[in-house]
Amino acid sequence: MNNSVFYGNIILHIAAMATFITVFFFTIAKNIEKNILKDQIQILLDSVSSKYSIRAMCLNGERPNFYNNIATYLDNQNVDDTQIEENNKKLINKATKFLLIVIGISIALVIILALTFKWKLEDYKFLFYSTLASLFFIAIAETLFFAIIPSNYISIRPYEIIDGIGNKLFNVAHEFLTTENNLNTENNLNPIIPSNISYE
Repeated sequence: MNNSVFYGNIILHIAAMATFITVFFFTIAKNIEKNILKDQIQILLDSVSSKYSIRAMCLNGERPNFYNNIATYLDNQNVDDTQIEENNKKLINKATKFLLIVIGISIALVIILALTFKWKLEDYKFLFYSTLASLFFIAIAETLFFAIIPSNYISIRPYEIIDGIGNKLFNVAHEFLTTENNLNTENNLNPIIPSNISYE
């Protein structure tokens, strides 16, 4: 094998790896990462629900108006995925352009090498089977890696962020409902925040 075939082999491997990684991410890896994120969030939610007892949020065995207002507010929110979809489309377009550029440059360089050094049929066969074998083993390695390592690695430390999330959400809700409570008081209406409700 002469040096030109060696360099051509490297170029084809780079193009093949770029193609595989891009396609793999948008077809398989994104779904694996979505499941990983859901599992991580569930771990966090389980930790939150175990630390902040729902009974501490109740008054005389019933959920107070304070939390009814929060629940009603959340139920009335419309989830808009337009921005997310647009962002993902832009990312896919960028990835496609990048991939086309890499493949185009790689093919051009290989053609130049092949014509310049007059590759034989054996050289083309070697490059084809070499690239195919590399893709096969890369596919196995990537699939096993995502299935074993990221899927089982817990990156969230629940008790390091529970207080931050809990306090932030409570403060935002409390500020909103305090304003509503003041308005009701000014209008001689019953307050919506019971005085004996505490966050802890």
